[in-house]
Amino acid sequence: MKKFLFITIVVIFTTTVAFAQRYSPHRGDFFLNAGVSNINVRFAESFAFNLNVSGGYFLFNKLALITQMGFGYQEDTNTFGIGAGLRFYIPKERTDLFVNGILGLTKMGDASAVTLLTLETGYSLFLNERIAFEPLASLIIPFSSGADVQFTIGAAFSIFF
Repeated sequence: MKKFLFITIVVIFTTTVAFAQRYSPHRGDFFLNAGVSNINVRFAESFAFNLNVSGGYFLFNKLALITQMGFGYQEDTNTFGIGAGLRFYIPKERTDLFVNGILGLTKMGDASAVTLLTLETGYSLFLNERIAFEPLASLIIPFSSGADVQFTIGAAFSIFF
């Protein structure tokens, strides 16, 4: 039964993606995005994750101004961050590659806020004309002494309007 269910899901997903029409954003369009990243499970040690919500407005056909808000949890400490940046799309046949940079502030627990530069790359795999699944990789560069550069992977869903 599990095997049948798995095969059915794979077939539905594959045919949906194969026949999906790719959305091409134009100046004045916008999108909403929600995702999860930095999932880290160390058995008997710690658990960490980040939830992010962002929105963007296309200044030009392939360039969007984005704002982002995120919440994170790591070793009994909550993290909250906000940021703004730019996202550039590189259209391909069934997907759109993208790169973006976000300058933001993050507050972790009782510590003072830290300024971060987040560089991301990924691709938008369109499930239908307006909804995309987006796997992505991020490089997070803090502008404070003693803080480590982080590399994370994540996934998100975007809706284009």
